[in-house]
Amino acid sequence: MPLRVGEDCETQGLGRSDDQGDVSCGIFFVATGERCRREAADAARFVARTNPGCPITMFTDDVEATAALGVPAECVALANPHYSFVDKIAGFLAAPYDRNLFLDGDAFLEGSAQELFRLLDRFDLAAAHAPGRSGARIHSYENAELPSTFPQLNTGVVSFRRSPVLQRTFERWAEVYESGLALAVLPPEWNALAGAGYYSGPIQVLHEHGHTDKTAQAAIWSAVPSRSASKRASIRR
Repeated sequence: MPLRVGEDCETQGLGRSDDQGDVSCGIFFVATGERCRREAADAARFVARTNPGCPITMFTDDVEATAALGVPAECVALANPHYSFVDKIAGFLAAPYDRNLFLDGDAFLEGSAQELFRLLDRFDLAAAHAPGRSGARIHSYENAELPSTFPQLNTGVVSFRRSPVLQRTFERWAEVYESGLALAVLPPEWNALAGAGYYSGPIQVLHEHGHTDKTAQAAIWSAVPSRSASKRASIRR
């Protein structure tokens, strides 16, 4: 049975009541090919331990082989598997719950899935940006004209709610491998807040209360200790 918002689940309190009514929530994987099936089976067993009671669905090319791995999930046959990235999109199009959390087969969920489901009270889709940056300098298959301010979203952990606009977006994604959502996520170096963070290059915007023009410059230079002199010079300009 799908988890319904407002229902109790073992130890995690995954169910909750809100003004959304009877809303199903759950996690799904997409696994085609033997290696991917075994990989996703491990991830599914892991999440079954960390989020007991949360429904899990596994879209796969071979339901019997997947079930034989002892996967704690409802195994669903994926129609016309391509054994490529497009199989993932097919899973998004067939999302089994009102509020979904998709996990790659190598993604192990330690935290509570409910934290991501709650985010969908306000947003249609939530994902983290990829740690690398865009453009041909990073990936040879990308357009060299992409600016450094354009990181892409990583599709290995995606929470979303089913809606007509997202269904159309996923359909377009399947057709042309791109989303219709005009969303840009600035990388951390373009909004460097206080505290620890991952920066893939020099700090471009320091966002921290209490600095003067002089202390801000010193903080920017010290934020990435391995920054070369040439990179420091580029900031001075």
